[in-house]
Amino acid sequence: MNRICQWAKNIFQRQTITYPIILIGIDYPSFSLAKYLQEEAKDIRIVALIDEEPWTNKTKVHGITVYYPSDLMTLADKYRAQLIVAIDGQQPELNPELIADISASNTRLVQLYHHTSNAEQLKTLYQALEANGQ
Repeated sequence: MNRICQWAKNIFQRQTITYPIILIGIDYPSFSLAKYLQEEAKDIRIVALIDEEPWTNKTKVHGITVYYPSDLMTLADKYRAQLIVAIDGQQPELNPELIADISASNTRLVQLYHHTSNAEQLKTLYQALEANGQ
């Protein structure tokens, strides 16, 4: 009986739609948003955090691995990220070449504002997903 319950649970979990996103930065605004999304938006999954400091590379924040900006497009392709999310004033700033690469990809760049609440930021993410045809 236990195996049947586990099998059914696995089937239902696979059918749950999740939207992979990549979050730029690990400073407080990104840290706070990541935690909020993990608690409140079960259909959004942060697949990577981006930071340029060498001592943070391959570390984990809220269980999410931190990567260099140079890894961004590879990660977006690997995880089929729907959104790349940047919060104004956060480091690292994306260079023009990287922004052009994002624009040419199937991933949408979304700019959030640090002065808005996490709930408002989540609303903006859902609007971006909807506009992206998700």
